[in-house]
Amino acid sequence: MPSLKLEDHALRLLENEQTALAFLNRTAHSWVCELDLPGGEILFREPGTGRILFSSPMKLIGTYDQQSGSFNFGWADPAIPEDWKCVTGLGRLRVTARGAGLEVFDSKEPITLSTPTQAQSWAIASAGYLKAFFVFEARQNGKTLFLSVALFPDAGLVERDLHISQHVIQEGKLRFSMNHRQAVEAYLGKASGAAGSNLADETFFWRFPEGLLRIQFAHHGQILSMSVEVPQLQEAVTIPEIETEEALEQVNKPSFLARIFGKRR
Repeated sequence: MPSLKLEDHALRLLENEQTALAFLNRTAHSWVCELDLPGGEILFREPGTGRILFSSPMKLIGTYDQQSGSFNFGWADPAIPEDWKCVTGLGRLRVTARGAGLEVFDSKEPITLSTPTQAQSWAIASAGYLKAFFVFEARQNGKTLFLSVALFPDAGLVERDLHISQHVIQEGKLRFSMNHRQAVEAYLGKASGAAGSNLADETFFWRFPEGLLRIQFAHHGQILSMSVEVPQLQEAVTIPEIETEEALEQVNKPSFLARIFGKRR
C-alpha cells in the first residue's frame, strides 16, 4: 500500500512537475488551465487557437486562502460539495492517515499557515499516495488549489539522466523540509556504492550512463554536498600514413575543381 510519507514521493513528483511544465512551454507559446471541479478534470489549452495540449482526471488535495493564511483539505472545504469528483474517492487516504497516526491528513478544520510551503508538502504526499503524475497549483478566487494530476501524455515524457536527477534533487532540497537521504533513495534506488564515511557524515554515489552523482549526507540525513563526475571524452584522430612517393604525389595532387578554378585563399 502506498504511504503518506513525503520522502517516498517528493523527488519523483517534482521531476514529473518539471517534465509537464517543460512540455507545455515547448508545445505552445502560452497556455492556460481550465478546471472542471464537479467533473474532476483539468485541461491545459493554448489560448487563441483553443488547441488542447492535454487533459487529465484530477483530485483536489486542498486549498490555501492567501488572505486568511488558512489551508483546508479538499474534503473539508465547505465550498466543495462532497459529491464532486474532485474529492470523491479520497476516503481511503483519510483511513490510511488515521491508521498511521497522521492526524493532519484527516483534519476537518482549517489549518493556519504562514506560507503555503507546508501545504505543498501535504499535497505531494497525498498525490504520491494516489499514484498521481504530478501536483499542479492553480490560482482561483484568491485561493491556491493543490491538484493531483493523474495522467500525462507519453509523447511528453523525458528519460531521466544524470543532470536531470541532480537538478531535481537540488530543487527538492530547497523546497521541502524532509530527510534528504531517504528521499534520494526513494527516487534513485539503492546507491551504487559508498565513497568513504566517518562518524559525522557519509558519502554515496549513484552511477548513470553519463557519469557519477556523488552526494555527501550528514548523519541526520541532510545533504551536505553534491557533485557530478563525467568522464573526459577523448577524440581519436587518425592520420593517414604515406608510404610511397606515388601515394605522396596523390595526396598533394590538387583536386579537379581546384585545377579549374585555381586555389582559393
